[in-house]
Amino acid sequence: MKGCSKHICPNCVGEEFIKKLNCDKGKHRACSYCSNDSPTLSVEQLADKVEPVLENNYWKVDRDVCVSAAQQVQNVVAKELCVADEIANDVASEIRQRGNVYPDSGNFLYIHDNSGIGQFGSLWHKFENCLTTKSRFFSPSAKTILDEIFGDLSKLNSLSGASIVTIAGPGGEFQDIFRARVFGDDDQKLNSALRKPWIDLAGPPSEVASAGRMNAHGISVFYGAKDELTAIYEARPPVGSKVVVAEFSIQRTVRLLNITSLKSVEAKGSSFDPSEVRRMERANFLRILSERMSRPVMPNNELFEYLPTQAVADYLATEADFDGIIYPSVQRGHRTSNVALFHHAARVEEEEVMEGKRLSVEMDVLDNPFGIVRRVWEKPERDRKAPSIVKFENPDTRPETLKIKLENVTNHYVKEVKMDTESFIVPRDVEPLAWLP
Repeated sequence: MKGCSKHICPNCVGEEFIKKLNCDKGKHRACSYCSNDSPTLSVEQLADKVEPVLENNYWKVDRDVCVSAAQQVQNVVAKELCVADEIANDVASEIRQRGNVYPDSGNFLYIHDNSGIGQFGSLWHKFENCLTTKSRFFSPSAKTILDEIFGDLSKLNSLSGASIVTIAGPGGEFQDIFRARVFGDDDQKLNSALRKPWIDLAGPPSEVASAGRMNAHGISVFYGAKDELTAIYEARPPVGSKVVVAEFSIQRTVRLLNITSLKSVEAKGSSFDPSEVRRMERANFLRILSERMSRPVMPNNELFEYLPTQAVADYLATEADFDGIIYPSVQRGHRTSNVALFHHAARVEEEEVMEGKRLSVEMDVLDNPFGIVRRVWEKPERDRKAPSIVKFENPDTRPETLKIKLENVTNHYVKEVKMDTESFIVPRDVEPLAWLP
């Protein structure tokens, strides 16, 4: 191509970024393909632009491998540049002669890699390594990485056009969430919880808060679900145990990051525009990260597996002005969602208790062998003055976000746990494989 360089005008290129680049930077001469006298770019210049796209967005397979999505290099050029076959063949020929990206490229086919994440993958790996091996509690470098990944999240939209930020509470997308607690066969604790469920089914006190997917040890977070059954599944009760579920109303507006929407973050743009490429790589990475943040974690791996998601949650709460996260329920096969409200948005409103009255719990042990609670009622205590509302000073200065719906507190006895599995046949060869000792 060196001795007979061809030139392409903007009218012969459909890709908008390259078309504009041609108009702005091209040299005036006759187009080799339509003869128009206008700004043009050479075939070599177009090859310069296509090579990085091939390298970053495609992977190659041998021609002998049958893959329906695989394309010849000239077809990739035609698709990316939106040009006619003649132009695509000339650019592809130039790329083959160079052999910079894929030597012997004529012997391979190319498959588009929809998960191109650029430098974001290495940034996340660096972030995880920093947390697990260097600085767990304070790391300026970790914050810098999270700024790069999560900056301006509210400006992102899903492919459907919906925002990845969900507004909940009065006038929001939803206002009620459910929380469950397992009591095994301990009726004493069960009765105590039913007397004052706004205490026992709220987020745990900081001194007993264990580490979870979205919180470090000692930081109380309210874990709930969008429906009652999901709340029970997420509590993972064993067969024979008793579970109490309470419905809570979100009393003020809260901003929640919808992890599910991150899976479909819009990633459209030009593969030739460096600024657009960065945005698309970030969107692709956020899709992968959303899967990572909601995937199942084995109990013996929770200590280290939860570290990155805990740090992300803390960052979102303190640096990105979020009140919580919506994420898929692993226990329900991602069919429904959980809601985690961060510490500053996890306070439950105290219910008024009348002084001189005692809350009593009645167990139905005759008609129901499971000991399901029949009712909870206020009972006057003897030798007491007329009831009055108990007032006390609560040291918790957080705004009240949740209010329990006392009329929607339910008691459950777990009779069975259903399983949904996927089975695979394990083949057994008659002859040992050659590479086995």
